[in-house]
Order: sequence, then structure tokens, then C-alpha cells
Amino acid sequence: MATSKKEQRNKVLIIIIGTIVLVGLYLFFSNQNNKKREQAVIAEQVQKILDSDIEMDYPSSPREVIIQFNKILACYYKEKLDDDTLKKLMAQERVLFDQQLLDQNSIENQLKDLKAEILDFQKAKRSIVTSTVAKSSSVEYETKDGKEYASIIASYTLKDSEVVKTYEKYILRKDDQGKWRILGWEVTSSTDTSK
Repeated sequence: MATSKKEQRNKVLIIIIGTIVLVGLYLFFSNQNNKKREQAVIAEQVQKILDSDIEMDYPSSPREVIIQFNKILACYYKEKLDDDTLKKLMAQERVLFDQQLLDQNSIENQLKDLKAEILDFQKAKRSIVTSTVAKSSSVEYETKDGKEYASIIASYTLKDSEVVKTYEKYILRKDDQGKWRILGWEVTSSTDTSK
């Protein structure tokens, strides 16, 4: 009788260990599948941006311009991109920029700075969790020296060792074709979002 209790205990122990191993393997492989699915979604987003003709189908409002800009930013930081893809994405981003910003920011300098920023993000294991652009009703419009300007706030939730929310105030200017172009941006505080 003593051996049968010992055998039963061993069988139960083997079943428990087997179950733990199976659950562990299931979690490991399902996590791998989730990562592959996420990478496929990101690659699809990158391709969608690269295939689009932003100039032809230009966003109609300041808010829509920043939403498009944020889609490009998300691609930069979520996926490891080769130089050619990075340059093509950056070219799409530059379509959204005002001529004054383009003149101050050469392609070579922007690419160099972008690569450094992406590397910093990767080293810090930082990611953009969410980005949100304020409602169209919160866009502030102004006319100065015969030019139309708009400003809008976007918030970004970043995650590395902790979760941080940052706010950027974007300044846009309407060009001669009536398209809102990004003139610049600056970090702002959450209190500015209530204005």
C-alpha cells in the first residue's frame, strides 16, 4: 500500500509538472504569434503610408494634418526600418511641413537627427503607447501679416521604465494652395490644453 501512495503522488506530480510545461509552452508560442501579428500590422501601416499620395489627398484641417503626422511618427518608433524605408517615410512627413520649416531643416540633417532619436528610443526601450490630437473645436486660429495660422495640441503617452504623458503644441500655416502645413511645434504643459 505504501508504494501505491508513493506511485500516486509521483503520477500527480508528473501531471502537474506536465501541465505547467504545456501552459508555459502555450504562453510562449502565443506571445510569439502576437508579436508576429503586431509586426505585420505595423508593416502594413508603413506600407499604407508609403503607398499614399499625401499631396494629392492632402488632409483638409489642421487636426487631420497632425493625425497624419502622428501616423508617420508611430511607424518610426514601432518598427526597425531600413534606411531606404526611413527616407521614404521621412519624405512623406516632409510633405506636411511648411516651406519655412523645410528651409531650416535639410533632408540630411533631419535624417541624421531622426536616426539619433530613434536610436535613443530603442536604447531606452521607449515606445509611443498612444497619441491623441485635440478636437477640431479647440484649434486656435489667427491671422498675422496676411497669413493664416492655426495651433493645436497633441498628447503622447510614452512608456519605458515608467509611463509619461507629454504634450506638443503644433503651429500650422496655410500655404498659397490653402493647405495647412506644419510650421513648428514645442513641448507644452497639460494646462495649455484647456485654453
